[in-house]
Amino acid sequence: MNRQTKPTHQRIVGNEFNLLALIEAQRKGGPAAPREQAIAAMLADHAPVAHDRAGVALPTREALRDLQLTSTAPAGANLAVQESPLQRLAGAARPSLVFDAAGIQPISVNNASSTDIPRWVGDSGSWVAEGVALTQPTIELKSVNANAKFAGTTITYSRRLKVTTSADLQARIITELERRVRQTLEDGFINGTGRAGQPIGLLLQATGSVNISGASPTWAEVGTMLEQLTDANGDMGNAVWFAHPSTAVKMIGTERGQTSGNYVLDWAPPAQWSVAGLPLFSSTVIPEGTVILLDRRALAPVYFGPPMMLANPYTGGNSITGATSVVVGNYADLAVMEPALVVVGS
Repeated sequence: MNRQTKPTHQRIVGNEFNLLALIEAQRKGGPAAPREQAIAAMLADHAPVAHDRAGVALPTREALRDLQLTSTAPAGANLAVQESPLQRLAGAARPSLVFDAAGIQPISVNNASSTDIPRWVGDSGSWVAEGVALTQPTIELKSVNANAKFAGTTITYSRRLKVTTSADLQARIITELERRVRQTLEDGFINGTGRAGQPIGLLLQATGSVNISGASPTWAEVGTMLEQLTDANGDMGNAVWFAHPSTAVKMIGTERGQTSGNYVLDWAPPAQWSVAGLPLFSSTVIPEGTVILLDRRALAPVYFGPPMMLANPYTGGNSITGATSVVVGNYADLAVMEPALVVVGS
């Protein structure tokens, strides 16, 4: 009788993955990092489009789950403590964005650099009398095209930092990487111009707009934005707000009516802002004074393959100073399937 055994990579990856070793292995003549290079190869095989790109594949949480490269933390454990270096790297190379926090699901494409996202337009059916043929519905299948655009983030560390403890430097790099990658992706998805390699951002693709007279919307302007969304057949039960944190703070101090004692923005536990009963999420890349209301089904971030890493210890004086520059790139685009379900107040 054959006995089934669990793969050993689960334990090894969780305890021993070394990002610095993988970076050094990219240097010509550098020391090999068999474990880390094998994992990068597995990640590239999981997303074949990675084989056509420069650099080595980095993990995403989705890929770690699919490849069973992570272990489950015990019940009641502190997840921040229990996460392995590989899991923390996945969270930094492909971090959760403000859209993820709002419950907007991204789309992953692992075998191509472009895709068409379907959308259905028109009426889907009708009522008919018994014995009468059903009228052909006017619904039409259309699509929104998304193409891989490169969002690159660079981190440079010196020779001096190299001689610090490996675990400490790795943790610092991962923490800074997460901050920079999140800001780069969110900025492109929200403010992208469609030029210089950027996607066309949410603010440019939205078709709903409301003029805001001050630094934050009044209660009447909030009502106008809600009306626009419902007029476009938006679902209020699936709607969310987005704003810059400073704009949200101003909304806390904006009364709904003179001396009403009620304010445009409410605070609801646990730690959640809301406007008119709908949750509000903040990001510093949203222009101050701009408020976005949307139905979650209006859009989806699209990722093409895994994050890729390039290490550069040579150019820009690195070979002289001993510094190393690491570029982590995500290939992504923003698909807005229903532009009328995005209302921008500014």
